[in-house]
Amino acid sequence: MEELVKRCAEERQRKNHSGVMELANAILIEVVKEIVSGTRVERSYKEVVKSVAQVANSCSGSRYKNTEYAEAHLFLGKVFETGIFYEKNVKKALSHYTEAAENANPTGCYKLAYFCEHGICCSKDMEKAAHFYKLAANGGCGKGAHRYGKILLEGEGGCKKDIKGGVFYLEQAKKLSTPNYPHAFFDLGLCYEGIPLVGSDVPQELEYALKIYQEGDKMGCPRSAVRLGNAYHYGELGLTANLETAVGYYKKAKEVSSEACFELYKIYKNDAAESLAWIKSASELGHPDAIRIYARMLEIGEKVSQNRTLALWWYKIAMERGVDTSKEMKRCKM
Repeated sequence: MEELVKRCAEERQRKNHSGVMELANAILIEVVKEIVSGTRVERSYKEVVKSVAQVANSCSGSRYKNTEYAEAHLFLGKVFETGIFYEKNVKKALSHYTEAAENANPTGCYKLAYFCEHGICCSKDMEKAAHFYKLAANGGCGKGAHRYGKILLEGEGGCKKDIKGGVFYLEQAKKLSTPNYPHAFFDLGLCYEGIPLVGSDVPQELEYALKIYQEGDKMGCPRSAVRLGNAYHYGELGLTANLETAVGYYKKAKEVSSEACFELYKIYKNDAAESLAWIKSASELGHPDAIRIYARMLEIGEKVSQNRTLALWWYKIAMERGVDTSKEMKRCKM
């Protein structure tokens, strides 16, 4: 890492802007890997940020072509949004993302759109968000293509509902998917299952939907894995029910999917230890029905030590997630 930082400073001195950006991005990736693995070493990245800032200040941008100028502003946006090198400053991040977006950077367009959609350091503006999601998508950003496809399907952000257009962008998002962002597969697969949202605009093609989910699962899409689990569990998508295969798919998504954990709870319902573990996991991941069931277990001491105070806490969470637990909460307070 020290060598990369040193080389980045050397490229700055040579005024090799492309070299600076290549090394700065490599450093950022390595730091993220350290954070994920829990092995981060505290270092000063002042020279790296200084090098990238020089690129941003000395290059010219372009409204029509992504350049080192825009890449530099994108990098600085990431630095200030996450606080990975400096103290977090989301307002500065927005400023850098805006500059990157206005100079034809696809990821910058996506980040600006996301900030506008959610009102992060700015007023919520769904129309502006939709505009920049489209620019991100057309520039080859997979996340942008995914979000813009969903916007067209729903008719959001001042966009006319356009089912075929939405599916087109989801197809593009699928092609642009990576293991770091495989989530478009699931939404595209649903479109070919003939869900009410798409109506007759997209013909039902269950075989193709199955193929999409299988590709998504291989790419690491957890919702695709859960959908395949459902298909094998209940004999859908032209598949023969196979509980063992279903369990395998559900367990692939157990770390992030409350639905997967809830289905595993139902499968292992007659096994006290297994069912308790899965219903607790589903609750911790936010599944509303699971939360209510787990709270009931705590209230009456089923498969777990009775704890009415903890049960009341879980009932309150269930209420926040749209489940009417007013009677249960009243009962726990008695």
